[in-house]
Amino acid sequence: MFLAIIAMSICSVCYANEMMNSGFETDEENWYNWNDQATTGIITTEYKYSGEKAACRQIEGLGQGCYGQQIPVNPGEIVKASAWVMSPDTKALSSGAEAFVRLEFWGSAGPLSSGHKESEHIRGATAWKKLEVNGKVPAGATEARVLGYARGAAGSAGEACFDDFDVTIEKGN
Repeated sequence: MFLAIIAMSICSVCYANEMMNSGFETDEENWYNWNDQATTGIITTEYKYSGEKAACRQIEGLGQGCYGQQIPVNPGEIVKASAWVMSPDTKALSSGAEAFVRLEFWGSAGPLSSGHKESEHIRGATAWKKLEVNGKVPAGATEARVLGYARGAAGSAGEACFDDFDVTIEKGN
């Protein structure tokens, strides 16, 4: 009985994973694929953490791009986001290229200048690694954007792959 009470109290604080198609098993469904013309986003079966597919960003030179989802939020809530990220040995991120999980907060007028957070950045060849980022939803925010993000620098190249995103939201005070 005691464990049931604890489980119910935990469930009243957190929501289940808010991401849809978190492992790209139905390709880009529920995701937006943004780039600035210098990166390419692909769905692959070659590299995956689990399941059959993952999403990768191919970087060449000075560029950036991401896969992302928008999630409704309320000011004061705590958003916890994570994903598994890697860069293969044969296509390692090089010369300033990096990948990370990014959390942005947006309001009705666009991106808010406060509250954006980034996980640890990976560089070079990296085995699958869970990257995590947390942030408190600032006043005026109506959505969080959870991004698998990659960017390069002049002369950089490589590929970064993302799989199994997870997002939970804790009620604010």
